[in-house]
Amino acid sequence: MKKHLLIILLLTYISALSQSTIDNQVIWYSGTFYPEQINAVNSLNDGKHFTSLDNNRKTG
Repeated sequence: MKKHLLIILLLTYISALSQSTIDNQVIWYSGTFYPEQINAVNSLNDGKHFTSLDNNRKTG
């Protein structure tokens, strides 16, 4: 019984340590939640398909 209680307390403690708060500074100013941008997307005449240019960052 003591072993189970110790495991539950340990897991609760680890869970409490791993949680961090998310505030407006982190969301809007840190860049953590910014999506990647898609540039040069062109719609085709059929209206269902598109083309895009992939920029390989290693070669430019």
